[in-house]
Amino acid sequence: MLKDKKIPELLVPANNLNILKYAVNYGADAVYVGGKEFNLRSIRGNFSIEELEEG
Repeated sequence: MLKDKKIPELLVPANNLNILKYAVNYGADAVYVGGKEFNLRSIRGNFSIEELEEG
């Protein structure tokens, strides 16, 4: 019966390094981000390569 249970995953969006760190520290199972070149949204606060490496 335990095989049939699906455990939800906490997936958190992050648009800057500070939010990424908070998400990880507060228990997010996964975080999704967009880089400056790979984000479909044209909003400020996208990650640079250096920030992604630090995160």
